[in-house]
Amino acid sequence: CLLPLLVLDRQEQLELGGWSRMSEGSVRDRSREFFLTCQTERERLGISSVRPSENSALSHRKRFSQKAAQIGKDIHRTAEKLAKLTKLAKSKSLFDDPATEISELSYIITQDIQRLNEDLEELSNIHSIENPPNAQSNEHAGSVKKCLQSNLKTTAEKFAAVLQMRSENLQRQQDRRNEYSSAKSFAVSSQPSFLREGEHTDSHANGGEVVIELGMPMQDLTQEYAESRALSVQDIEKSINELASVFSKLGEMVSLQQEQIERIDTNMDEALHHVDQGHTQLMKYYQTLTSNRGLMAKIFLVLLISMVLLIIFGT
Repeated sequence: CLLPLLVLDRQEQLELGGWSRMSEGSVRDRSREFFLTCQTERERLGISSVRPSENSALSHRKRFSQKAAQIGKDIHRTAEKLAKLTKLAKSKSLFDDPATEISELSYIITQDIQRLNEDLEELSNIHSIENPPNAQSNEHAGSVKKCLQSNLKTTAEKFAAVLQMRSENLQRQQDRRNEYSSAKSFAVSSQPSFLREGEHTDSHANGGEVVIELGMPMQDLTQEYAESRALSVQDIEKSINELASVFSKLGEMVSLQQEQIERIDTNMDEALHHVDQGHTQLMKYYQTLTSNRGLMAKIFLVLLISMVLLIIFGT
């Protein structure tokens, strides 16, 4: 904290370390000059560039955390929608098929998965622009991204399995519908007549018309049902194709992370190699010091013996 500098006249300073009487006009505010001088010194010493970078790093980490939390919530909501879709897709009724609701949910979930994939790419961009890099922060961010990608991939795989199950159910329903329709037509056409022989001839002559009159509504319903099922199958195929693009993007992101992990592993191996070399050099230096100590001890012993002999023979 910087305090304003006040320049006072010497005659009006307190003698015992405080301030004495201050008359009006005896104080001049030089705070602005002081702040300018401090700013100049910070720029000269290079201190001004530290705090902005720290603030920028904190801002990036905050954005990353908020974005990751939002993606996690969106994945959870999508999983809830997928659970509802799974419950609807397990329906095997011929006459109470929730096709419209299933189509709407499938479209919504597909859009959600595509948006989540884009959000994950944005999250990777936010993490990549963090400066200066922090090893602990990078490790944490990598774990968060990997967890989110795994959750999204699991959700997309479950969604694809549900769509596949729905397609199989539609095929089975269509087969059952065809069997029921053919059996119904056969029963109507093969029904015996108990009319008199004269009327039997007329009835037989108009029998084809009776069969046609009974068969046309059934044929129309069957055709309409087949068309609706065909549209449902087309929607499912479209959703599966869109999921394939999502899976390809996720695969690319996973491959990029794998390359980063491989580079980190390579750097760790190189660092370990350098540490081993440094340890070897230290051991060599220690052996050199040990040998030098032995030589110094021998020289000192020779000198000591020589001094003792000189003292003895000198006296």
